[in-house]
Amino acid sequence: MSIGLRQDQRLSITQKQELKLVASPQLRLFLKLLQKPQLELREYISQELKENPVLVEAEIGVQEPLSSKIKETKEEIKRLAEKKKALQEKTDKKSAKEKKLLEDRIKKSYEHLDRLQRERIKHEEAKESSGDNAIIAQFDSQHFMEYYSRMRGDEGNGVRHVENEPPLVETIVSKGESLADHLLWQLRLSDNTPQEMEIGQYIIGNLDANGYMSDLTTADVAATLEVDEDTVERVRRQIMEFDPVGCAATSARECLAVQVKAFFPENKLLLRLVEDFIDLLEAGKYDAIETALGIDRDTLIKLVNTLRQLDPHPGAAMSTEAPGYITPDVFVYREGKDYRVVVNDDGLPKLRISSYYERVLSSRTSTPEEKEYIRSKIQKALDLIKSIRQRQQTLKQITESIVRFQRRFFDKGTGYLEPLRQKDVAEDIGVHESTVSRATVNRYVYTPRGLLPLKFFFNSGVESVNGADVSSTAVQAMIKTLVEKEDPKNPLTDDQISEILMSRGIKVARRTVAKYRAKMKIASSSRRKKIKGLI
Repeated sequence: MSIGLRQDQRLSITQKQELKLVASPQLRLFLKLLQKPQLELREYISQELKENPVLVEAEIGVQEPLSSKIKETKEEIKRLAEKKKALQEKTDKKSAKEKKLLEDRIKKSYEHLDRLQRERIKHEEAKESSGDNAIIAQFDSQHFMEYYSRMRGDEGNGVRHVENEPPLVETIVSKGESLADHLLWQLRLSDNTPQEMEIGQYIIGNLDANGYMSDLTTADVAATLEVDEDTVERVRRQIMEFDPVGCAATSARECLAVQVKAFFPENKLLLRLVEDFIDLLEAGKYDAIETALGIDRDTLIKLVNTLRQLDPHPGAAMSTEAPGYITPDVFVYREGKDYRVVVNDDGLPKLRISSYYERVLSSRTSTPEEKEYIRSKIQKALDLIKSIRQRQQTLKQITESIVRFQRRFFDKGTGYLEPLRQKDVAEDIGVHESTVSRATVNRYVYTPRGLLPLKFFFNSGVESVNGADVSSTAVQAMIKTLVEKEDPKNPLTDDQISEILMSRGIKVARRTVAKYRAKMKIASSSRRKKIKGLI
């Protein structure tokens, strides 16, 4: 068998010139660090300190009083934030005033924290400039190994033990009783058979955060445990009567019905309202309910007020999930008529190359293998230090660009947010659009307008009558304001909202209003309709 070429086919060697971007190790490291949130960056640096012997944390000797002040300020911010969170559900004037005072105190605390951190940075820089880079002439391999061992920690795991230091709070604070623990305690006190105990434990172990048996049916439990379905249902109803009442229910209707039977056993009308007309109540069809139950408006108002005393999420009150705290990656402060951007460096250690290994590298007695090893580690350490600086500088440049584009927002509020693309910021600071995208994912900035994700500032535009674009976020803010100020008895329809915005020079179709309303989790006009006395 032979392979031949046609006359129009030829084998040839050609040269082709093309421009191709090849990411260097330094660039790849920078992009990797750029995507890391601050907490992950700290962990990464900590790991590098353990693995690279030439990389050390700068011995800056920060004064203890300054460190204590920074710690106290952070604790104060956390305490104030928890107090503010506790007031979120309250809408009275006194609570609103107290929230405003807390916001002012939190802002001042952040500003104080920034001053302390800048003072610490100045102290660190002064110490670094006085470092010793002298070269020694001799190298002792035994001393080299002892020095390396001390750096890595005596325990061999990179963690140094500090005597007379109190344990971390996380290691001594007791965990609160969970919903499952509370229900299991009551189950054990009940007079149940071993089979019923097993069923009860299985049900309790599969309840969601609100206490519902949402992802499980009695048939599922019966099939899994190979028991009778009636027995499963009997145990489930027993658990529903435990404290908090209503857990193990399969719906809000069932949960509320169990609570009515437990707390208002004589109120048959309330039980009928929950079991048969809860959907009509949610839809605001009060006339239909009054007709079906044969009651007047005053009686319905009393029933609704009683219903509000019940808890449709009985398990949520016993949730042991820790509250989530967001650490800002960047701060934006107002200074007179201008704004200043400060990148949050808190917790990021100042890194430098060990002067000891610099001396070893220059020693005549060091072997070529030792020098090559140290040289490679020094290069890796320098790449890390440079990439961290570049990351912080890029984050600052992006935020400064956002402040320039969104100046009217910072001055006047959400209604003045401008349409902005990541491409606009990238062109403004001279980087690729993907760099801006990486830098803004899961990043938060503390501003005079509150704590906001950096992605908040990027949004599409809605065309106005005069041809200029209006930020979609600003339009959503307008819709929210209109709904908040509407007549509860005659809420605005999507068509009416569209007409109002059109009269203000903003072209927004009814379907767009509906889309924005759904995005903000605002109910339709029919569901928002409220009758006086039922508010």
